[in-house]
Amino acid sequence: MKKRMGFDLPVAALALLIALLLWFHVATEKEYIREVDIPFTVANEPQELVLLTTPPSTVRARIGGTGKELLKYSMARERRFCTLDISGARRGEVVYSLEEENFELPSDLDLVEVPDNLLAFRFERRAKRSVRVKANTVGSTREGYTVLKEIIEPERISLSGPENLLRNIDAVDTEPVDLGNRSKPFETVTRLVPPEGAGWQLTPGSVHIEFLVEKIFAATYDSVSVNLRNRPDTRPVSVSPRFIKLTLSGAESMMRELDVIRLVVEIDLENLRTGEYSLPARIKLPEGVSLISAVPKRFNVVIQ
Repeated sequence: MKKRMGFDLPVAALALLIALLLWFHVATEKEYIREVDIPFTVANEPQELVLLTTPPSTVRARIGGTGKELLKYSMARERRFCTLDISGARRGEVVYSLEEENFELPSDLDLVEVPDNLLAFRFERRAKRSVRVKANTVGSTREGYTVLKEIIEPERISLSGPENLLRNIDAVDTEPVDLGNRSKPFETVTRLVPPEGAGWQLTPGSVHIEFLVEKIFAATYDSVSVNLRNRPDTRPVSVSPRFIKLTLSGAESMMRELDVIRLVVEIDLENLRTGEYSLPARIKLPEGVSLISAVPKRFNVVIQ
C-alpha cells in the first residue's frame, strides 16, 4: 500500500511568496507613465513689483520611469518641486511656459508632458506709504465701565503693496482684541491685519496697545446756553427757553474735567422767514461723551 503524501503549508506559503516577489520584480521593472501633482513655487519675485495672481500650489505633470522608481517617488516624504523664476517680470499680465528645466525630478524619472503648461500672472508696481493703525476691539468692558482712550504704539506703520490699491487705504486694523469684561486698564501686543489680496507688507507687523478703562460717570448741566446759527442780520429773533438741561455720561476723569463751554447747542435758522417756529436743537459733544437726556426737546423761535 502506497504512503499518502501530506500537504506542507509552510513550504506552500514560501513558494507563493517567492512567486509574488518574482512577479512584483518583473512588473516594476517595466516602464510606466503616471500623472502626478507636483508642488509649485515661484522664485525671485522683483522687489519693485507685486504678484497679484495667487500661484497654484501644485501643477499636474505626466512623468515616466520604471514601476520601482515611480513607487519610490510616490512614497517619498519630500516631493521635488516645480520652480518658476519670475525675476524678469514686468507690470501687467505675463504668460509663462513650464518647461523641463522648471522641474526638479529624480534622475531616474523623465518629464513626459505638462498638460497645462501655460501660467498667466498679473503684476502691479509696488508702492509704499504711511497709514494709521486702528484697534479692532470685540466684546465689551464690565457694565458701568468704558474705554477712555486707546494708546497705540506706533500710531502709524509703513504699508507696502499694489500701487493702484494702496492709494485708497489710509488705515489698517489690528487683529481682534477682546475687552473681556474688564474694569481696569490693560495693555497687549497684537498683530496687524493686511488688506485683502496678495503682496502686502506691513512694517512693523504688530503694535503695542494700552487701553485706559475707567468707570462711567454721569453729570447734569442745568443751564447750557442755546445758540442761534445763521441768524438774520436785520430782523429781531427771540428763542424760548434760552437754556437747555443736559445729562451726559463718559469716563470719570473726562467728565470731572469737562468744561461747559465745550458743549455746543445750536438751532439752525437758515432759510427761515418771518414767523413762529418750534425747532429742535443740534447738540455737539466732545468725543467720548454720550447724551443721556436733553430737556427741552424743542424750542419756540420767533423771527419778526
